[in-house]
Amino acid sequence: MSAMQEGTGAGLIEFLDWAGDKGVMRSPTAKAYRVGAVKVLEIDEDGDSVDIRTLDVEDQLRRFERKRGHNYSTGSLKTYKTRFRKGVELYREWLKDPGNFTGRSTVQRRRTDPRPKSDASDEHVSNGTQPERRPPSDDELLEYPFPLAQGGVAYLRLPRWLSTVDAERIGDHVKTLAIDRPADHATPDGSST
Repeated sequence: MSAMQEGTGAGLIEFLDWAGDKGVMRSPTAKAYRVGAVKVLEIDEDGDSVDIRTLDVEDQLRRFERKRGHNYSTGSLKTYKTRFRKGVELYREWLKDPGNFTGRSTVQRRRTDPRPKSDASDEHVSNGTQPERRPPSDDELLEYPFPLAQGGVAYLRLPRWLSTVDAERIGDHVKTLAIDRPADHATPDGSST
């Protein structure tokens, strides 16, 4: 039996490698989840043998933060924790039913938006598909100018009702888009030399 089927820390790592290699999930995503898993599990002497099926994820993350939190920025720590949670969630789903695993989480998320749901968002079309979503209209979006450190301005167009969870997700996503230029290639106004 491969480690992947054992439900251990080593199995989690093998699962994430497999998922990225086989295209079950995007390779960069699988690699990011793998890095998070390695970092969080290495707080235990034998992280490879940790039983992921019964692991108290939040307790593991609290211990990780206490033991290693000083080594990371707040943002990095949060990113590792999020990636570990997601990797464990997907691995547990795969362990329950490997044959029907799709790489997408089926765990229901609690709605954090205090606004009531509209009837249209909850209805399913009779053929079992989701109703068509429309993009927010211009009057539902607010534009925020954001001055950049190297000069220039970025404009963020965000919905009026942005939940904390979505704001954090957007921030995490924007971090993945950043490309730092070496100091000798950028001028104070942000242009290249």
